[in-house]
Amino acid sequence: MSGCGERLIARLGGDTTPGEAADLLARFPGPVVLYPSRCTYVALMAAGVLFVGIGSGDIALGHAVIGWFLVISFGLGVVLFAAFIVPGANALKLDREGFEFTVWYRRGRASWQDATGFTAVPVSRTKAVVVFNLVSRKSGQTGAFLNRAFAQGRNASFPDNYGLRAQHLVDLLTQWRERALHAG
Repeated sequence: MSGCGERLIARLGGDTTPGEAADLLARFPGPVVLYPSRCTYVALMAAGVLFVGIGSGDIALGHAVIGWFLVISFGLGVVLFAAFIVPGANALKLDREGFEFTVWYRRGRASWQDATGFTAVPVSRTKAVVVFNLVSRKSGQTGAFLNRAFAQGRNASFPDNYGLRAQHLVDLLTQWRERALHAG
């Protein structure tokens, strides 16, 4: 994968990374492991540190309430973003049988038979997330109701796009699933 600067230029320049998804698909049956883009989380951490500094300045100037609010809320954000990029903490592994996702060292696994309907859902003007249906997921699980309500009826989602644009991740997952189901 390309570096932070190249990745940022590619994102600003438009639809420039479908080749990466095709390169990953060429590695079927895998396993292929995708990791979150460190660039995004390092930038968010830097912004958080900036706001912690602003909050510290506010405290020094006697604006304690807003200052402590900034220090605590953005300080927690920095810690969370740092935890997201620790090696091994978050990943998506694709193989012939299905995929394994790791979020803050907690692992989950789904077979290709159980995961359907991958699609990208916009969450802002510049960001989309990948959502899907997970047959084995019980409708009463925490978050399933919210996922269905906000994610075009899907009951599961990934926390990151793993360095790819959402639509390219959708294409990769859909084509990988098709190959896996037809290979077995």
